[in-house]
Amino acid sequence: MSDLNEDCLNIIFSELKYDTNSLYSCILVNRLWCMVGVKILWKNSYEALNHQRYKKVPNFRITYDEILQFTKLYNTIIYLLPTSSKQLLIENDIVLLSTLSANKPLFNYISFYSYIPQNFMHDIGRALIKENPGSHKYQEKFKILEQECYKLFINNCKDIKEFCWATALPLYQYPGASTCFSQLHTLKIDCRQELAKFIDVQKGLQSLSLRCNRNQETTSIQLSEAIERKADTLKKLLIWDVSLLSKFFSLLINLEYLKFYVHNIYYNEQDL
Repeated sequence: MSDLNEDCLNIIFSELKYDTNSLYSCILVNRLWCMVGVKILWKNSYEALNHQRYKKVPNFRITYDEILQFTKLYNTIIYLLPTSSKQLLIENDIVLLSTLSANKPLFNYISFYSYIPQNFMHDIGRALIKENPGSHKYQEKFKILEQECYKLFINNCKDIKEFCWATALPLYQYPGASTCFSQLHTLKIDCRQELAKFIDVQKGLQSLSLRCNRNQETTSIQLSEAIERKADTLKKLLIWDVSLLSKFFSLLINLEYLKFYVHNIYYNEQDL
């Protein structure tokens, strides 16, 4: 079995993506198994740890070993930051110098991610920042940490397929953003001024979810036109409190699924 080729190993190891213990055992077999297994392990590392945690619901209680696993994950990611970013975090008392003294990682693990987990930034913030999450000081430190982590992902990930934009940071302006998000097919995003520009960057967008704060209902010609330009690939559209040009819908020739919610009026899912 150790002679299986890379394609076969990818298929097999993908079935173990939430079974981190078994996957870890596989990467110890030989060099090829290690290279294939590490990619699968890190592609879903955060998701796999959460999967193990929430399997215990309703009797949820995180163990010390699980806390240690998350801590190792976060520390490894911090270690992979460029020197300038690590120095910035140290100067702002976000991480300690001792956190960075671990052994050098064997791989550029960040490059294996195919999506940036939705809650990852908030979880790493709560784990590393020793301030009250509701305090102004926490928010200042979190903004720095979030910025440096996003820069790390955007500079290293070349094959992001799904993304939930839940930050006020101008990610589309970051170096490497056009490459990082060029393969995106599913995008969930709160309305913001940069939205139309970000949508325009996408080449194969198939699913789009738009949400605006109830107090910030948006009508945007630019947004409608940006979505219209994705008509060749867009198949699924979900809208919350976003007013788009009515004529725009008839132009989405490949749309198969539509759901929209306006204030307290909810329109059921539709297959078109």
